Amino acid sequence: MLPDRLPKRLRVTVQERRWLVKLGGPLGSAMRQLVTIVTPRTFARWLKRQGKGSTAKRQRKPGRPRTPDEIRDWVVRMARETGGSYSRIPGELKTAGIRAIAKSRVKNILKVHGLAPGLSG
Repeated sequence: MLPDRLPKRLRVTVQERRWLVKLGGPLGSAMRQLVTIVTPRTFARWLKRQGKGSTAKRQRKPGRPRTPDEIRDWVVRMARETGGSYSRIPGELKTAGIRAIAKSRVKNILKVHGLAPGLSG
């Protein structure tokens, strides 16, 4: 019953990670049976990093990366200068050689900047 009530992904703090490595490191392969909140591969990676004596690499936030500021500026500029729609701006960016960007992303960028072009394209 307990696994059904827990979230899909547990977040382990840095202190908890260090504590698990400190207590679980000497156990060796027996740790696979004891620690079930992370995979054995994750635990092995923690041990490896701890052994190097360095702090963990900067961790990325979960989810999709933010759209680069240059692309956001292009979207806002195109909307202001041409009054382009959500469906037209991604096409124009594509012809300009900028990687593909979805209509929904354009819509969200323009909402943040207080611009609302028409939905027709």
